[in-house]
Amino acid sequence: MHKHPVFALYCKFTICIHDWCMYIYIYIYIYIYIYMRVYKRAYSHARSHRIMDVQSMKRRTKMPSDI
Repeated sequence: MHKHPVFALYCKFTICIHDWCMYIYIYIYIYIYIYMRVYKRAYSHARSHRIMDVQSMKRRTKMPSDI
């Protein structure tokens, strides 16, 4: 029972393609994960800054709500 060389080559090629696709998916997943972490950190950082700005503005203008 001998395997056809083209068939064997095809199997090897499809396995390689499958691994390649898997690696691409892993890379995309890692990239999205890192991007989301950085984005979330930047977003929370900006939000805290915005809250601080609002508070300082309130302090400067002496809003009636503070008094």
